[in-house]
Amino acid sequence: MMAFVVRPYPEWSWSQSRDQLFRECPRKYYYHYYASHNGWQREASEEAQAAYRLKQLANLYLVMGDELHQIAEYLLQQRKEQAATSVTADKLVERLRHRLNQAFLESRDVHRWKRAPKKSTMLHEMYYTGELPQARVEKIKHRLHACVEGLLHSQTWQELAASSSMRIAEVEELRTFEVDGSTSVYVKMDALFEDPARDRPWIMVDWKTGMENEKNEEQLILYAVYLAEQAGILPEQLELRVEYLLTGEAKTVYADQTAIARIRESMRTSIEAMQACLADPEQNVPKPKEAFESRPSRAVCAGCNFRELCDEKV
Repeated sequence: MMAFVVRPYPEWSWSQSRDQLFRECPRKYYYHYYASHNGWQREASEEAQAAYRLKQLANLYLVMGDELHQIAEYLLQQRKEQAATSVTADKLVERLRHRLNQAFLESRDVHRWKRAPKKSTMLHEMYYTGELPQARVEKIKHRLHACVEGLLHSQTWQELAASSSMRIAEVEELRTFEVDGSTSVYVKMDALFEDPARDRPWIMVDWKTGMENEKNEEQLILYAVYLAEQAGILPEQLELRVEYLLTGEAKTVYADQTAIARIRESMRTSIEAMQACLADPEQNVPKPKEAFESRPSRAVCAGCNFRELCDEKV
């Protein structure tokens, strides 16, 4: 068994979620990836320990979204194994409700969470205000039912149920590929299907529990780059699909050479901007915190996990 090695700095990599965080606020990005590193160690600085704890904060939308993805993964694995299930929409809604209630109850014990922040859930809403906003609770209640119905009646699920040739190739696997020989890029596809009866035999599906966002399309093109380089699946063989479970709508995207070139250039620009904040890019050593620009705004600061540490919050 390989021994765990404590590194003085985190490993360098790139992902779309990392890019989004950096664009939103480089200071938030600093706390998330650098200040929190090794914060789980008892001898770590107070800031590192605090940043590590705060990095683990969740919120109602994230908890619901994560659980719904686990439900989709479970259903697809059952289908893949041809196992009989008696799952109903009501049972799935109850499972989601139970997970959210569990998160709320765990969030009431701040001291327990601080002792082991990865062993229980702490909701951002509870940590910073001590209560759940009623308006948000009502929105979540609506989303529970809408997203479960959206999943069970999604275009992908209907096609899978109706087709005898469609197979599940991959579900929720974290993958990586290299860009320019020096940067590992991480991607995680919700599901990949193959159907030889279709003109485009490969279908990559991403489940979304929120509203439509153009960033989702960029994410799909990134998946197309990975599949072409690592799996030999050409863009003309691939259908990229976002299933918006809240609205029940599906959007299909096709990756052409222009879109692929655009996402590659966007990655390079993002990587350059991130590495400009490093004192030593080869070792991923960050410059001082002040080199990571703070971009305070009400929208960003209100939901930021690191409000407790940041002196420039709104």
